[in-house]
Amino acid sequence: MAMLELDDVRAGMVLAADAAHMTGRVLLRKGVCLTDEHLRIFRQWGVTAVAIEGVEAPAGIEARLEQLDPERLARLRERLRLRFRHADVQQPVIAELLRWCLENEAGDETA
Repeated sequence: MAMLELDDVRAGMVLAADAAHMTGRVLLRKGVCLTDEHLRIFRQWGVTAVAIEGVEAPAGIEARLEQLDPERLARLRERLRLRFRHADVQQPVIAELLRWCLENEAGDETA
């Protein structure tokens, strides 16, 4: 599952996770087939990205992580764990942000 920016989401796509407002209020449950009305409501509530079924995270992060020394990778994960210690990493947006940080920092480490 990967997060898609709302501009890339189309009617007919299916939510892979609950879509929630930044306050945690669930706007739409996972498994719902999106309509144009849903997308309009998301924009009104300030939702900028949602998890969509059948969309995977971009490939490549695993390969970059395999290039890292295991000790460096452990330090990187620990650094991110500390940064996200007050966040609910089970929330789709937070999980995607954590994945993005890991990918970017791993890219910095392998560059």
